[in-house]
Amino acid sequence: RRVHGSHPDISSANEAVRYLEQLRSIVRYVDISDANMEQGSFRADINISVKKKAAKELGTRAELKNINSFRFIHSAIEYEIERQIDLIESGGYVKQETRLWDEKNNKTVFMRGKEDAHDYRYFPDPDLPHVLCVD
Repeated sequence: RRVHGSHPDISSANEAVRYLEQLRSIVRYVDISDANMEQGSFRADINISVKKKAAKELGTRAELKNINSFRFIHSAIEYEIERQIDLIESGGYVKQETRLWDEKNNKTVFMRGKEDAHDYRYFPDPDLPHVLCVD
């Protein structure tokens, strides 16, 4: 059996919210968590990237961090897609960064830059065993 990694395949705010609603239902059903968004036990980090229609690859992503309601998730995705399109169409470029949703002003705001993968601080956990997946 072969195990594959995930690939970007959610293409709208509506689709993302439906996915997260289903995920929260599963989390509650199997009693992993109460998945209470208001209390912080279920939040979303969302990576957004856009591309021109003719392009094969998605552009640089921006991460939206710790969003705690489905309404905010939908609004943040819609805003960030438009922000990135406007940047590109005006001759700018999207920076790899982490952004927060400002619900009072209905926009994403810069939190921190993520210029390189090492900024994500990936490191091996010595308590987790290695797993080999084969066909």
